[in-house]
Amino acid sequence: MSARVRQRLIGRKVPRLTNFFRLNLNQAELDFVDVDTDRDARFYIDPYALELRNDEWCTDCSAKIRTLFLSLLDALRARDEGRIAHLVSHLTEPRETFLGVSKGRPQGRGIGRNQSQEIVEALKQSVAFQTGLLSDLAEAELFIRGIGPDKISDLTTNIIRGALIEYTQNQCKLLAIPTRDCTAHAPIWNEQELRWETGFASVPIVNGHVVLFVPKFIVRYRLCLDSGEYYYR
Repeated sequence: MSARVRQRLIGRKVPRLTNFFRLNLNQAELDFVDVDTDRDARFYIDPYALELRNDEWCTDCSAKIRTLFLSLLDALRARDEGRIAHLVSHLTEPRETFLGVSKGRPQGRGIGRNQSQEIVEALKQSVAFQTGLLSDLAEAELFIRGIGPDKISDLTTNIIRGALIEYTQNQCKLLAIPTRDCTAHAPIWNEQELRWETGFASVPIVNGHVVLFVPKFIVRYRLCLDSGEYYYR
């Protein structure tokens, strides 16, 4: 995590997760981001940050991202409309992390139905898709108009939700944070079966909503791959 992000996290006076769960810990002592439980924090999950580490958890997340995105590209090339619809059907409203650019109560800013179609069409028409250059989610902002850091973060959140659930459960056990058993969660991407799956998990609840903890090392104030800097240089 950059010094700028760390300073912003530590310096704000907000109702944090640590306050809600009565943890006598500060941000520096936590492995995850101690977010505001009343509004989304303007930080993003960066898929490229996952590629920079070679631990098992990051490798698993990277596999989820890569298999989903490559499956979508394959479906687009095969013009398999049913498969395309399935792959983009659950890239919406990631509310569990309290990250993004929403104002007021966390609302999630995932890809809506119209935006899903816009992204599919943008992918079809992009030079990057036609040449095969676009092969990884982290590169999407560089080559697809309208895809910024908030959407990249939302896409990543949806795809790695299963890994975030597992990470959250481990942190809850470590810090004795209460969870609610058999809570329905949003669909997760199964990278072995290459499909979305629904299910239940034991997860923490904040103000009546599922909350997923996000490791600090994958959060950025600005994505590593930035379109403006890429084209400028």
